[in-house]
Amino acid sequence: MTLPLISIIVRTHNRLNLLIQALQSLMEQTYRPLEVVIINDGGVDVMSVVQSFQSAFTYLCVQQLSQQMGRAAAANSGLKLARGEFIGFLDDDDVLDANHITELYTVINQYSLQAAYTGVRVVKRDTNGNENYITEFNTPFDLEHLYAENFIPIHSMLFTRNLIVKGCYFDTDFELFEDWDFWLQLSQHTDFYFLNHITATYRLNTDSSALHSPHNRLINTIRIYTKWLANWQSIRLYQLLARMHEFRDITIAALQSYNQTKLQEIGTQHTYACKMVEERDHQLQELTQLYTHANNVVQERDHQLRELAEQYNHAMKVVNERDIQLQDFAIKHDYALQVIQEKDALIAYMQTHPIRYTLKRIYKKLQLLLKI
Repeated sequence: MTLPLISIIVRTHNRLNLLIQALQSLMEQTYRPLEVVIINDGGVDVMSVVQSFQSAFTYLCVQQLSQQMGRAAAANSGLKLARGEFIGFLDDDDVLDANHITELYTVINQYSLQAAYTGVRVVKRDTNGNENYITEFNTPFDLEHLYAENFIPIHSMLFTRNLIVKGCYFDTDFELFEDWDFWLQLSQHTDFYFLNHITATYRLNTDSSALHSPHNRLINTIRIYTKWLANWQSIRLYQLLARMHEFRDITIAALQSYNQTKLQEIGTQHTYACKMVEERDHQLQELTQLYTHANNVVQERDHQLRELAEQYNHAMKVVNERDIQLQDFAIKHDYALQVIQEKDALIAYMQTHPIRYTLKRIYKKLQLLLKI
């Protein structure tokens, strides 16, 4: 079966390192064919980054705006360039799980949907790139709830391009909550299907600009209400206000459920950690016993070595003494051999010249007598 082309629009501005991570998460998507449309909103040239991803996608389109036009205008530029039958967004500081697009398209195709979104995990990211899991956006769709507040991160949604053909574009009057306004536009044509599964990550950066300050959030929330609720009848506004508590309860319940899940996970991890600590303590005790035994054996071997060293030294002393004795014996032996040789020579002389030998002896005795 031939699958339809899906386009993902990536808005970026002066965050090349984060752009690499976003594109990496798109490259790892299990869905193909996939088109990636990169809109560089007046930032530094991104081609040095983009070139390494040229062959990673079915299509790769890059538009580098000469000056910063803003988040809404950048999104509209991407919508005009996207050729896919279905379209999604991924800002440069967020990432998608590898199965994100596949799971969304599966339910869209199965139920003939025009728009579907998944749950998103929220992490706090510090200046060193370390991330801490904070909470989740994982709220079922309710149109009145969407009028009250935005609970759908921009990269969690996949929608048909037919909604763009019907005139749904980002309102450039909004530089904050432009995605909330866009969802409200889409919701005028279709309901959103909620896929209760976390498949993406929303990053809160500690160095975020003042654009997201509480003051700006309040002002832009009022602007959303002014645009979308201005023509509502009083009774409908009252009903929405009445449901605000319900929406808050839903949010609180979701947070409580999330916290409970996390507490259970922590409890499980704590139990496992305690078990591992006990095992390690037991192993340490065994190792301590083995070390003590080994140390005792080493001490015994040291004592044996000292005894052997003493025995060796004594043996070497005896060997040296024996060497001296052998040298003495060798000298005496040599002397004895010399004496024997002399005696043998004398005996041979006596046997050969008996008269001459006798005369020599008489002569020697006369010499002794004369000296006396």
